[in-house]
Amino acid sequence: MQKNILRESPYSINKAVKILNNDGIVALKTETVYGIACNPNSIFSIESVYNLKKRPLFNPLIIHVSTLEMANKIAIFSDISERIAKHFWPGPLTLILPRKKNKLIEDFAVAGLETIALRIPNSEVFQKVLKKFKKPIAAPSANPSGYISSTNAKHVSESFGKKIELIIDSGQSHFGLESTILDMSKKKFSITRQGIITPEVIKKIVG
Repeated sequence: MQKNILRESPYSINKAVKILNNDGIVALKTETVYGIACNPNSIFSIESVYNLKKRPLFNPLIIHVSTLEMANKIAIFSDISERIAKHFWPGPLTLILPRKKNKLIEDFAVAGLETIALRIPNSEVFQKVLKKFKKPIAAPSANPSGYISSTNAKHVSESFGKKIELIIDSGQSHFGLESTILDMSKKKFSITRQGIITPEVIKKIVG
């Protein structure tokens, strides 16, 4: 096994948190695909992710949180967006919401927008890292922009080799398809990326 790939364990989780606290980047499994995790409060680590993925700077990063309480620190929820969040989280739905500006999230991580893309992942390893890190984590998919998303540690390694300090191998992602993105920042809601959760399922909850 490549030196920067470690199987999921208490040791590798602690190492991931240490790297994130030192402005490094790590690859973690979510239920959708593998993501490149970084500290959204660190310009250096955000820049590392954009450079590694060759991601356009106008494309904001999705922010992952462990609880709705943490989400409320960085986003403004209406009654309906809170209802949607409580129904689908943790899970493969990303909500775009009005943003609360504070030191938890750098403008750079959200491309300077007044909104924030947010979700609670339903991934055991990601939740363990979030709870130990105790702050939000930015994590776009672990692949170069425009390429197929990585669904296991081997795919991440094939894309980036040793450019990522740590890849935690937690096996295959459950879905293998990215989260649905629902923009709730305007009066008229819209799906900006079709993923696991279909518009029909969302409509049943929204009414």
